[in-house]
Amino acid sequence: MASRNISTSEEGMRAAVQEFAAKASEFSSANQNVDGQVDILMASWTGQAAMGFQSAMDSWGQSFNEVIRALQEMQAQMEATLAGYSRGEDEASTYTSSLNSALPGF
Repeated sequence: MASRNISTSEEGMRAAVQEFAAKASEFSSANQNVDGQVDILMASWTGQAAMGFQSAMDSWGQSFNEVIRALQEMQAQMEATLAGYSRGEDEASTYTSSLNSALPGF
């Protein structure tokens, strides 16, 4: 298998964090809207078909909530990665500054 080089920047990671958060929020709102519309429908619809529909929509809502949780987890992981990347960059910068001091004239 060929080796793939993958890279990013702090700016790219910050943008990804914001995008994950925005989509999770957007999807949560959409899921709540669907739930509300189903509730309105179910207030006047009864019978076996209604119960089957309600069950299907409950399953769909639970699955959609799993997608939302996955987006939130990706956001949290990206935030942690960004924090670690920033710390690593700060540490490397401090180290290279001290190395410059230790090697005058180079």
